[in-house]
Parts: sequence; structure tokens; C-alpha cells
Amino acid sequence: MGCIYFASISCSHADIIVDNTAPLNQQPKVTAHLEKRKMCSVQNAHCQGGTFTTVNIVAPDANGLSHNKYKRFNNAIGKGHNELILNNTLADSTERVGNPHLTDKPARVILNEVTSNQPSQLYGLLSVAGRTAHVIIANPSGITCDGCRFNNTGHVTLTTGVPVLHGGELLGYDVNRGVIHIEKNGLKHNDDPYTFLDLFANRLKVNGEIRSRDIIAIIGKHAVGFAKSDETVAIRSIGGFSNDYRKAVNVDVSQLGGMYSNRIFIKTSGGSVLNKGTIDSDLVVNISSSFSIRNNNGTISSHKVKLKSEGFIDNRQGQIKSQRQDLPSHVNAKENFAIRLVGRNIFNKEGGIYANSGNISIQATDTVGNVQGAIKSNSTVGPANISIKSKAVNNFMGKIITSSNIAINTGHLKNNHGKIVSIFGQVDLSYKKVTDMSGVIHAGLEVNRTVKPLLTNSHRGWSHF
Repeated sequence: MGCIYFASISCSHADIIVDNTAPLNQQPKVTAHLEKRKMCSVQNAHCQGGTFTTVNIVAPDANGLSHNKYKRFNNAIGKGHNELILNNTLADSTERVGNPHLTDKPARVILNEVTSNQPSQLYGLLSVAGRTAHVIIANPSGITCDGCRFNNTGHVTLTTGVPVLHGGELLGYDVNRGVIHIEKNGLKHNDDPYTFLDLFANRLKVNGEIRSRDIIAIIGKHAVGFAKSDETVAIRSIGGFSNDYRKAVNVDVSQLGGMYSNRIFIKTSGGSVLNKGTIDSDLVVNISSSFSIRNNNGTISSHKVKLKSEGFIDNRQGQIKSQRQDLPSHVNAKENFAIRLVGRNIFNKEGGIYANSGNISIQATDTVGNVQGAIKSNSTVGPANISIKSKAVNNFMGKIITSSNIAINTGHLKNNHGKIVSIFGQVDLSYKKVTDMSGVIHAGLEVNRTVKPLLTNSHRGWSHF
């Protein structure tokens, strides 16, 4: 098995090289043909006729897994004009040229494993011919996507992990190294109404847009279990991490980068999440980090936003927004939250935390700092409560405003020229110590104070209307 070429296409042009040291039943056959120039949709230097590379994948096992090994797996020539085709068509198909390896059944999962030290460059369209399948590209040396697109594959997994198999069954991936780069031309996987995208790597750098229906990004050193589209992904952390490693940025979304999806789940281990771009989802954004989450001049937006960090959450001149509209007042407690932030320290410096409808919950082990920032929930119909719980709360020239109720439970409360305002509801304050209360607290109904010993303020600025 190996490469077959037509129209004088070189192996480097096709840019797919089969691993000829792999078992024969893991060596696909690669063919390439050159589209006639008169058929070329765009005439330019790249397009002397488009290059179409077809991979006749190996026959699947009893579990429907087709395991294909390569020394090189690229789609990098003639950006926007090449197409890489994984042929999942039965040999006797009358609709298109069949895959001679598939005499019994098509594959349900197509695993493309790169065994060399060469990263994969994905710049064009990858399509599955025949029956749709879950496409996996596994390259521990890294994957760069710059204008990559996927067609007829509802589920795509890009990983720098090493596939783990037992008895021919794919159990998951051991991720120890490797970076997935999404460059300025982005990644598009939303042509179909139901699409799922997995990104499993030690690091993820996003300089372009990622678009898919559901996105799961598990970043850091993990053992990640194989899962179908409707199954929960099992995760086990690998190894202990040094302090220097924990300070590394595992997920880096630049100002030009972004994720756009129906649901977005991001989990990092051993490093932080840095967003300077846009993370936007229709239903839910759920980000979990073992070190920190920094939303610096970035936007995180969805119906539900949940950020959880074992270290700090820093919303510095950023926007964390819930776009939910008009939740009914009777909705159950599990569904009524719009934004939930959990961390050791949570800082909102000149940033905005906004909910159109639904509750905002902020819980910090040590400190919540709202420095010239705004925390607002605006609904006049459904739930719009704001609750803050922390050892210390510092509202320095900040605004905490809602149409409903505010509850602050803290050991030490500061409201230095800040505003804590409930327009129609009540404000419940529970604290041990209060200092520097030069700000204003208003409540449409009443202000309730549960004061424990050690009170040191002059009550300046407190009012009730």
C-alpha cells in the first residue's frame, strides 16, 4: 500500500505519506488527481486545476474503527482549492468510485494517526466520501489549522495525544505534549446542523475563528477517554506539575481569535486560560482551569456562563455576558442562573459582568474585587438576583446593580465610593468587619444587615427608599 499518483503529482504535493512500517491493515492507500484547468473554479497561481487527494481508508474492525497510520498528514497546498477526501464508500458503490478495502461495511470512526515528528498542516477542505464518520486526527507533534474545513463528518477530533487502544478498541488519548494552532483563516465545522468538535492538546493557541455546533477543549496533560457525540468525556490528569508549568498559558485566544458555537466546554490542567478575543455560545460556556482564567479585553458570552478556577479569575476590561431573555419567575433554581463564577480570587477591574435575565453568583475563597467595574442583572420579569460570597469583598468605585435582590456574605466588606443598588428588591449584607463605607447602598424594599463583632464604619452613604 502507499501512494498512487496521476497527472505527475509528487508525493510532497499530495502531502500525505503513509507509514510503511505500520502493520498492513493500518496502511491506507493514497491517490491524487489534478482537476483540469478549465474546471478550476478560481484561476490563480495555486490553481492550475485543483488537487484532489483521496485516502482509501483501511477496513474497519468489529467496532467500526478504521485505524490509519501516516508519516505525514497534511492538506497544505493550494489554500482554498485542494480537497482531501477520506473514502468511506463501499467497494461496489454505483454512486462514486468505491474504496476497495471496504467490502463489508463502512467505518463509523476514522482514526488518522501520525507517527513521525512532523506536525500536521491543515489548510483546506477535508471531506468524508460515503457514509458520514467521526474523523480523528492524532499528531503528538502538533496540528496547525489555517482555513481548514470539514464536510460530511458530524464529529471531528483534533488531538496531540497518542491513541490508546486495547484489543483493537479505542480507549482514548494520552496527551503529554503538542500544540494545536488555529491561525487567522480559522476552523470551520458548522456546515451541518449537528456538528461536534473536540480539541485535546497540551496547549491551544487561537488566532482565528473556530466555528462548530459543540466545542469541547481539554487542554493540558490528560488522559482523555474516547467518547461518542452523545457521551460524557472521561478525563484523568497525568502527572504532577511544577509551579513554573502551572503559570503557563494553556489556552490562548488572541484579539483576532474566537470560538463560536452552540455549546463550549474548555478544561485546562496545569496552566491558565487567556482570552483577548471572543468566546461566544448560544447555550452555555463552561470554562474550568486549574490555575487561572483571564478575560483581558475579551468577551465571554452565552445564555449560561460558568467559570471555575482553582486560582484566580481576572476580568480586566473584559465583558462576561449572559444573553438570556425573559426567564419566567417560576423557573427552578438549577436553571435560573445566568452567570456563575467560582475561584480563589475573583477580580473585575474596569470590566462588565452582565445578565439580561437570570441570577449572578460569585463565590471566592479569598477575595472578590470589583474595581471600577460593573456587575448587573437587568431582568424586570424573572430572576435577577446577585449573590457574592467571599472572605473579603472590595467594591472600589464599582457598581453592583440589579432589579431584584442582592446578597453579600463576607468577612470584610469595603464599599469605597461604590454603589450597591437593588431597584425593586432588598439588599442583605452579612459581615464581620466593615471599613471605608464611603459609597452608597440603596434598596427598593429594605437593607438588612447581619453584623458580627468588629464594626468600624460610620454608616456614611447607607440609604433605603
